[in-house]
Amino acid sequence: MAKVVGMPADFVTFAKSPTWWAAQEALAHTLEYDAIIMGDYSLPEDRIAQVRIPTIVINGSASMPFFQPSADAMIKLLTHGQRSTFEGQQHNVSAEVLAPVLVEFFA
Repeated sequence: MAKVVGMPADFVTFAKSPTWWAAQEALAHTLEYDAIIMGDYSLPEDRIAQVRIPTIVINGSASMPFFQPSADAMIKLLTHGQRSTFEGQQHNVSAEVLAPVLVEFFA
């Protein structure tokens, strides 16, 4: 989590708590697939720039620090990109906050 994905040490410590860790271990076998797809975890800028359909890039302002610059970089590359940052929301944006934005985007 810390070395490959770049999660902060505090989050890794939290993730190892009894309420989280069993579920994380159950998903561990999928990390190989993530690594294959993500390569070196850099943004595939050339591929993102080829996206020609309307696309929404969403993040929560209270998410881990690396999400904000990633969203910034993606929106600069997208021809028809729209950005929504949800103040005070973490990575798992609440449905009550997310739903109206998605309804508007897909309308």
